[in-house]
Amino acid sequence: MNDQQPSALSKPYSVAITGSGGSGAVTAGRILLEAAAHCGYQGLMTRSAGPQIRGGESA
Repeated sequence: MNDQQPSALSKPYSVAITGSGGSGAVTAGRILLEAAAHCGYQGLMTRSAGPQIRGGESA
C-alpha cells in the first residue's frame, strides 16, 4: 500500500478517452482510475452511448 500522501492539486483535471465498441476505452478508463486511486486521488468515470446503442434512429 502506498503510505505517501499525494500533493494537493492546484486545480481539478479532466481526461477524455473516446472510442467505439471494443476499442478499449472503458478498460483504459478503469486502469487510469485504479492508478489514481492507488496514489490516493479520487476519480469519476461516465459512459455515453450513441442512438444506435440506445435503440433510436440514426442517419
